[in-house]
Amino acid sequence: MKKILCFFSLIFSFSFSQNIKLEESNGILLNKENKKPFTGTLKDGKDRQYFHKGRADGKWLSFYSNGKLKTIENWKDGKLDGKYIVYTEEGKKYMEIFYDKGIEDGHYKLFNLDGSPRIVGRFKNGKATGKWKRYN
Repeated sequence: MKKILCFFSLIFSFSFSQNIKLEESNGILLNKENKKPFTGTLKDGKDRQYFHKGRADGKWLSFYSNGKLKTIENWKDGKLDGKYIVYTEEGKKYMEIFYDKGIEDGHYKLFNLDGSPRIVGRFKNGKATGKWKRYN
């Protein structure tokens, strides 16, 4: 019985440690072997990217080579959806923008290196709208 449990635990751990070959086709990420849409997490160093049925989905994180957070992206059904934040290599917030189904929609903020606002405005359906402020 111990040998059987040991065997299954080895198979189980191997199946999660092996690399899956992926390819992109018409905007869908596919398992290269069986051509089925990929669902899971891609890891590259500290970067994390999630896919559901071959499309970008959930919160993506990317990092600079120094280990500091570079971007936080929110995806839904292959399109940016929600808050998108970019940080400098020193870890300071540089830009913040909102997306709705892949289109800029909501507030936009660009920051100076000291953290103060540089440009503040809004997008509606991908177009700049309303009063935009530029700070010195």
